Amino acid sequence: MQAEVQLCYLEAQRDAVEQMSLRLYSEQYTSSSKRKEEFADMSKVHSVGSNGLLDFDSDYQELWDWLIDMESLVMDSHDLMMSEEQQQHLYKRYSVEMSIRHLKKTELLSKVEALKKGGVLLPNDLLEKVDSINEKWELLGKTLREKIQDTMAGHSGSGPRDLLSPESGSLVRQLEVRIKELKGWLRDTELFIFNSCLRQEKEGTMNAEKQLQYFKVIKKIKVDKKLSSWYR
Repeated sequence: MQAEVQLCYLEAQRDAVEQMSLRLYSEQYTSSSKRKEEFADMSKVHSVGSNGLLDFDSDYQELWDWLIDMESLVMDSHDLMMSEEQQQHLYKRYSVEMSIRHLKKTELLSKVEALKKGGVLLPNDLLEKVDSINEKWELLGKTLREKIQDTMAGHSGSGPRDLLSPESGSLVRQLEVRIKELKGWLRDTELFIFNSCLRQEKEGTMNAEKQLQYFKVIKKIKVDKKLSSWYR
């Protein structure tokens, strides 16, 4: 009788050990599967992030080169021998090109947002490139709008000027020409300051903010001197 009780006790222990072994094996298998899935997800994110960064660099360089070329065309256009009407058409064509390129810019910024949402750690130089694109784009757009307005104002027909005497009308036209030259000089100076500060910031050789403030002071002094010389 005692032997039967002991046998039943041993069988119960054996069953308990077997159940525990099965449960441990099941937990280990589940944990291993989860680790494999997590590793696969991490590898996928890393792969997508790497490809996304490569795509961004390629698209960024293409858009940046186009902005530099367009900036050069716009700033050199005042040296071309053409009428104000021809200049107006030229600047409008540049604006159309800019509108077409705006889609590329939007796609570029969308890639950055997608990388952020995907949990990709973006390097600082990539974020600086995004800021550079936005700043250069806004500055170029502003310059084009001002040039179009200048040509439209110069090409507009009759107005209050027709009521002036020939001598007064001649003085007004001379003043408008000088104002136009001053605006062109201001735009050139602004672009020069922007490009200089951008280059110096990348090289890490100067404080861009202090340098920009310095150029603004110098520009204001020159403008004040030039305006005062006109009205003497």
